[in-house]
Amino acid sequence: FLMPWYIESIYGLFYLLMVLVAAGGNFIVIWIVVGHKRMRTVTNYFLVNLAISDALITIFNTMFNFIYMARSHWPFGSYYCKFTHFIVPCTISSSVFTFIAIAFDRYFIILHPMKPRLSARTVLAVIFGIWLASFAIAFPNLIYAQIFPFRCENDRTVCYLHWDDDDLINDDTDFRYNMVLFVVTYILPLLILCLTYMRVAVELWSGQPVGEWTEKLADSMRMKKRVVKMMVAVVCIFGLCWLPQNVFLIINAKRKQMDRKPHEIHIYLIIYWIAMSNSMYNPIIYCWMNAKFRNGFQRALRWLPCV
Repeated sequence: FLMPWYIESIYGLFYLLMVLVAAGGNFIVIWIVVGHKRMRTVTNYFLVNLAISDALITIFNTMFNFIYMARSHWPFGSYYCKFTHFIVPCTISSSVFTFIAIAFDRYFIILHPMKPRLSARTVLAVIFGIWLASFAIAFPNLIYAQIFPFRCENDRTVCYLHWDDDDLINDDTDFRYNMVLFVVTYILPLLILCLTYMRVAVELWSGQPVGEWTEKLADSMRMKKRVVKMMVAVVCIFGLCWLPQNVFLIINAKRKQMDRKPHEIHIYLIIYWIAMSNSMYNPIIYCWMNAKFRNGFQRALRWLPCV
């Protein structure tokens, strides 16, 4: 299936704008934290890790996969086929594990305020562990992703996961692998995050603060509430953006690209845009809900006439 050039151009414009906003916004987040000493907090280190994950998937996957879906042809070779299949579950795993790390950090700060905070070295060790686990989850894609010449009205090449024990069209192992990814990188993390933030919210909005109530303590409570609200917003946006993509992949896991109908290509282009657009929302949320990030964005974008 080849869509008309003008339809492809419209899709391409939306994808390109999303990539520019997502990449630019996440690079600014990294600059704000890394380039300003007062911004180097535990939570912000984790936010940098989120920004790195979002920037990686935006730069190395989004436009390449869009071209593949729009033209039903993979022109980027075997090695990049493996890499692009690897980068998506790797960065998504990194993001959700980082969400959990932030939630646990908030949990211990608010429910156990007397315990010592995480050190910078400990945070870096946690981030290293997050990437190690993410690499392990995505590693099968490096092994089993491959290109295959597909003979039809025009010679095309497809890029897909082909497991050794399955045929070309119906892939039971691919279905099982997508189900595992869905549970490990979506269902379980969101369940853990919901339970953790519910407990944190009960403590913040209903519990009694430790110590005498002072203006300093009131400011601290307000700041903790703002951080929790911001992270809940980030997690909710992630869940909403990636739900259609996950459901679509599971439903269609047993059918390869060569079995797609024309209307399915359009549906998937829209669903995939929604999923990838998650990468551009986090910087917007930080800018909207955090004054320090907002000031950083204003400095970074001061050359724009509207800022």
